[in-house]
Amino acid sequence: MSTFNSSLSDAPGDIPTDISFESDYLATPTTSSLPHATKQNEQSTIWEHCIPRVNDEPFRNSNGKRIWRCNPCSLDKKHTEFNIQNGTSAVSRHLVQKHRIILLDKRSVRDETAQKTVSQITEFFQEMPPPNKRFKILMDPTILRELWLQFITQNDLPLRLNESPALRTLLQFLSPEANSTLPLSHTAVADDLKRSFTFKKGLVKTALQHAKSSIHICPDIWSSGNNLSLLGVRVHFVSEDFKLEELTLGLKELDGAHTGENIAGVLLDLLLDYNIANKLGFLNADNAANNNTAARSLSLQLSELNIEWDSKIHRLRCAGHIINLSVMAFLLGKHPHCSTGEIDLNSIKDWHAHGPLGKLHNIVPSELEQKSSIS
Repeated sequence: MSTFNSSLSDAPGDIPTDISFESDYLATPTTSSLPHATKQNEQSTIWEHCIPRVNDEPFRNSNGKRIWRCNPCSLDKKHTEFNIQNGTSAVSRHLVQKHRIILLDKRSVRDETAQKTVSQITEFFQEMPPPNKRFKILMDPTILRELWLQFITQNDLPLRLNESPALRTLLQFLSPEANSTLPLSHTAVADDLKRSFTFKKGLVKTALQHAKSSIHICPDIWSSGNNLSLLGVRVHFVSEDFKLEELTLGLKELDGAHTGENIAGVLLDLLLDYNIANKLGFLNADNAANNNTAARSLSLQLSELNIEWDSKIHRLRCAGHIINLSVMAFLLGKHPHCSTGEIDLNSIKDWHAHGPLGKLHNIVPSELEQKSSIS
C-alpha cells in the first residue's frame, strides 16, 4: 500500500475527515494546469475566462493589438472583447461587474493552497504520536517532518537528501528552526517513514473494518522494469457514512510461478493482515486461468478458517479484458501471433461485403502489418 496514496477524506467517524493523501496533495497551480496561461506574459487568471483559442495563440484586432474575448458573454450569445495591450484591469472589472467573478492572482492561489495544507496537517496530526519528544520552538517538528516525508516520496527523492550540505545551508538561511528540526541522518528519515506508514495503515484498517459493505478486491499482476513480478490489489467498499471508496491495499512481490495457489496465498495474507477475511466480497480479475485457480484456492483456504466464500459466485471477470479479447479476435483472429503475415484477398473481399465493420477488419490488420515490417 502506498504511504501517501490513500484518500480517507470520507473515512469512518474516528478518522479525520479533512485530510487526503493523494499524490497532488501539496501541489500548487502550475502554468500547464491553468487554461490559456501558457505564455510568460499570460499569467493572469483572466485567461481562465477567455474564449478558447487555437494552440493558445492570442486574439488580435485589425491593428494587430492583443485582445481578450469574454467566454461567459459568448455563452449568452454576446460578443465582448478588450484591448489588453496595456493591461488587464478593464477585464477584471468586467468580470466582477457583469459576471460576479472575482479573480485571485496566482500567488494568492498558491499561498491559499499552501496555508490550507498546513492547517489540515496541523489538525490531522494532533492525534498522531510524535516522532520524538516535542520541544518548544516556533515550528512544529511533527508537521515539518511529515511534510518532508511527503516531499521526498512524492518526488521519488533519496532518503539521504536531508544530509546535503547545500540543502542545510538553504534551510539555515530560510529558517534556522526548520534546519535544526529536520533530522540530520537518513536513518532517522527512514524511521519516520516507517512510523508514518504504520500509523496510516492503521487508519486504512479502521476504515475497512467499519465498512458497511463487503470488501471487493481487484488483483492484477505485472512485471516491473527490473523484472520483478508484482501483485497489486485494489479494494472497493462502502464506508461507514455510506460513500463509495477505493484504496490500494497492497503491492506485493510474487515469488515463483504465477500459479493460482501463489496468488491466493498473497491475497489471503493481505486479507488477514487487514483483518477483513470475513468481509471479503467479489474478486474481480481478468480471464486468465490462473485467476480462476486463485479464486478456488482462496475459497479452500478461507474454509479452513471457518469462513464461507463461494468462488463460483464471487469470481467476476473483467469487462475491459473481455472487450479487448473480443475486438482483437475480430480484427486479427483467435491466434494473431501465429499469423503468417500473408493477406488473403478472397477473405478481404468477403469482409468488405459486410459494410463498415468489414472495412475496419481489413484496414487494421494491414496497418499493424506495415508497422511491424517498418520496426
